[in-house]
Amino acid sequence: MALKSLIKSQVKKAFDSYLEDLAQDITLTNKSASSYNFATGQTTVSDKASVIVKGVLVEGKKDPKDPLNTTTAKDILLINAEDVTEFNLYDSITVNGKTYNINSFTNNGFLIEADISGG
Repeated sequence: MALKSLIKSQVKKAFDSYLEDLAQDITLTNKSASSYNFATGQTTVSDKASVIVKGVLVEGKKDPKDPLNTTTAKDILLINAEDVTEFNLYDSITVNGKTYNINSFTNNGFLIEADISGG
């Protein structure tokens, strides 16, 4: 078995077995804009596509003295990379009724780690 296949199988096993009690249903949402008004800067959303995957939400500790959260830990979302082929198509997630914006993400082919905000 090649090393890449072994690592992928172990990441899948981690999500399926070891993180089962931590994993939550994550709804990934993509908004499609049908028109843009240059005068107001507003878009008209014509379609929302979503998919539900299992993921682990790691909420950063917020400092009440830092309202902009510039020095505190960030909220991170971890998803098995095999569950989402094109993560860059999604702009927000919903977990337990809270919606978060996707700020940035890294995908190493095994695990997607997303920096999220909001909620």
